[in-house]
Amino acid sequence: MTDPRAALELFGESIEAYRQAESPPMISGSLVGLGVVQMRLGRLDDAVRSLEEAEPHLREAGDDDFHFIPIGMLGLVARLQGDLAAARRSYAKILGRSHQAGRQLGINMALDLLADLALLEGQPERAAVLAAAAAGLDEELGGTPSIELAGIPDPLTRARAELGNEQYEAAVNRGRTSHVDEIVRLALAGTPDTRDTMAKAPSDR
Repeated sequence: MTDPRAALELFGESIEAYRQAESPPMISGSLVGLGVVQMRLGRLDDAVRSLEEAEPHLREAGDDDFHFIPIGMLGLVARLQGDLAAARRSYAKILGRSHQAGRQLGINMALDLLADLALLEGQPERAAVLAAAAAGLDEELGGTPSIELAGIPDPLTRARAELGNEQYEAAVNRGRTSHVDEIVRLALAGTPDTRDTMAKAPSDR
């Protein structure tokens, strides 16, 4: 995103066009894009409004693969506002629901976001495991949007800078080789209000 202000104008124009055409489902992508740009510009209250408007449109359109994205971005806004507990609840919600439904895109996004949170909480080894698992899913999916688009530096790179080589390599190996159920349990461990989600998660196969 080389020129956030130009992107802001383009998203605004597309949103207005969709409103005039009365195409609510189509407007959701532009609203999410607008929210991300607003985050980059530090306009967090505006970002919340854009993302909150986008989420029901995606849900109504039956877009099961992408309706969690504004939820995750709202969690990221909370993270930027310093409310890590609210951010964690949003991320855990995405991860639990995506895991139950077998939605790899949602799992990938949530793991990256939770890795960022682990770094903020002084847990670089945990972050490396989660970020490495997310990177593996990203490769399987053929590439996914990065949280760097929202101005958050890559969690795996940050974890590497905080760990010794041996500790980092061991954490990455665990993230790459562990079954997704184990990774999800690690990601949700200690997260308030996730006991029910964890209990419903599929058992190891």
